[in-house]
Order: sequence, then C-alpha cells, then structure tokens
Amino acid sequence: MSISAKPAEASAQDFLKTVAAADGGGMLVDCTATEDTIPALLAAAAGGGRVVSANKKPFSSAYTTFEQLVRRPAAPATIRFEATVGAGLPVIAAGRLQGRSNLRAADA
Repeated sequence: MSISAKPAEASAQDFLKTVAAADGGGMLVDCTATEDTIPALLAAAAGGGRVVSANKKPFSSAYTTFEQLVRRPAAPATIRFEATVGAGLPVIAAGRLQGRSNLRAADA
C-alpha cells in the first residue's frame, strides 16, 4: 500500500488509522508536531515498517512509547528520529561518527 499524503476528504484520524493498518515493510515519515501520530508510529514499528520522524512528541511523551519505538531489537535499523533534538541538527550521529562513545541517554 502506498500513501503519500492525507487525502483532502479524509480526517487526520481516518488517515492515521489507514496508515496503522498498512502492511509492514513500508516507511512512515512523520513531520508533524502532534502526539496524534503515536498510534500509527507504534503500529508501523510493530509491523516491521520503518519510521522516520522530525516530531519530538512521540519520543518525549510517555517513556513506554519511547521504549516501544526505540528499545526494540530491530530499532537501530528501522527508526530515525535525530532531527527531534539539537534544533534539528544531526548531533547524535555526528558525535558517534567522531568516536564519542560517551553519548548516553538522559534519564529523568
């Protein structure tokens, strides 16, 4: 299934339900600034799809959501969310490329 944009006649919720129901193996790109996309992101990740997000809300809301998206065994190859930190600059990958092995997740 290929969905490139929300059809004008569809509500955002209907669109996200369609995306969540899509077969795995695709890619979901989230450029929103809302938590409304979390169910679709979780469904895409759980179904084996790839997730790319510039939306920080799914990664800074409930820690369980973060775990379900990022702490899965397949996550390193299937999820990218770097634009959500550092004013949209690729600071995480740049640090890793420079051999900064001391980059750690911040605990609350």
